[in-house]
Amino acid sequence: MKSTTVDECRIFEKGYGYGGDWCPCSRCQNSFTNLKNKLKKTQIANKNKQSKTLSCKVTLEDKEALTEYIMKWSRQYEGMKILFISLGASSWADGRATENSDYDLYIVYDGYDKEIQVSDLKHNTSSKIYEIDIQGHSRTEFEKLIEQWEEIPLFNLEGAISDPDQLLIYIADGYSLYKKKSFNLGLARNSFSKKISHTVGKGPTKSSKARHKFRNPKTDTDYIKGMKCFYFAWKLTLYAIQLVKPENEYHIVDFYEPYVFWERLQQIPTEVINSKEGYTACWDALNEFQFKAKFKEFQELAPK
Repeated sequence: MKSTTVDECRIFEKGYGYGGDWCPCSRCQNSFTNLKNKLKKTQIANKNKQSKTLSCKVTLEDKEALTEYIMKWSRQYEGMKILFISLGASSWADGRATENSDYDLYIVYDGYDKEIQVSDLKHNTSSKIYEIDIQGHSRTEFEKLIEQWEEIPLFNLEGAISDPDQLLIYIADGYSLYKKKSFNLGLARNSFSKKISHTVGKGPTKSSKARHKFRNPKTDTDYIKGMKCFYFAWKLTLYAIQLVKPENEYHIVDFYEPYVFWERLQQIPTEVINSKEGYTACWDALNEFQFKAKFKEFQELAPK
């Protein structure tokens, strides 16, 4: 059997083909390249299909129902005017939301001078029950916290800016989304470093919220909350890096970036997660993703 060049085709000889090595002739090599390209296209198609399956979107009907409900809810506060409602800081931004996810709404409002505490509410419609958590700030406090790089208002604003079709639930006529006026990287480092350290600490033996959830669980759900702490710390680190990069114009440009680590955490066996051993397993997963190197990258980008 002749190849397309002067090389002999050796696919049927001992040690080639099914034996583990591919024939070096040009015809077989071209076939191998075509096979690799075909496999790569299949993998990309499967990944895109999986993303579409995993990604749960907020429908127009959801937005209308949520807006109507929040407007009615706000009437209990005299003089309150809702300026915008966002879903940006919840699992809806990074792709973890499912059909059963609740709706963590962040509101900015005028006419009420105290912080609105998180409220657990339910709204029944003919099609579904909305589990709603509300958190918010007055416009003045909101703008102050944005300048201080405070995570919750900042992520919600970024979500509303980066993906308004999905994450901006409502915006009042005549109101423009706030634009950050200063970019003090020392403040950014202080804000994010404190939150990350509080969540997972600087190592497995250090005190942290995650360690407390695994070591002193009050209920079985605390183990899951502990696992989510590790994802939260990773998400904060990646988003902080995006936010302090001038080439990103100090914006979050990819909310989906942390999701791969969430998939890694899901690979930890349930019986391990629901035990004290889950803490070490989560740290091992975080170290696999080079957490310390990423955190150091953030520190270098945002010096004191």
